[in-house]
Formats: sequence, C-alpha cells, structure tokens
Amino acid sequence: MKIDVNTFYHCQALYPYMPRPLFDALEAAWLAGCSCAEVSEADFNSMKQKAPAEVWPE
Repeated sequence: MKIDVNTFYHCQALYPYMPRPLFDALEAAWLAGCSCAEVSEADFNSMKQKAPAEVWPE
C-alpha cells in the first residue's frame, strides 16, 4: 500500500510503534524526494493498532 511520506515520516511520536521496514521505506522515499512510500499493509496495520489515538495523524 502507499502512504504519504510527510504525514508519517515527520510524525516522530509514531516512531516507537513503527515497524523497521515501514520506517526504512518512508526514509528512502523521503530521501528520494517522493511524496508516497510503498509499505507492507501488515506493517501499517501493526503500527495503527499499537499507536495511541492521540499520536495518530488524521
């Protein structure tokens, strides 16, 4: 799945809940100047389930 780099890469409050492959994909996309990153849906869902609502960007 594709996610917005600015929304998730710049949200440091999510870092403790972010699986490493998801973070790496966001960082690589950001460094390449891309606006979206291709990430595993399972990794994204894992992060969403673990992160408290108050740190989730929406």
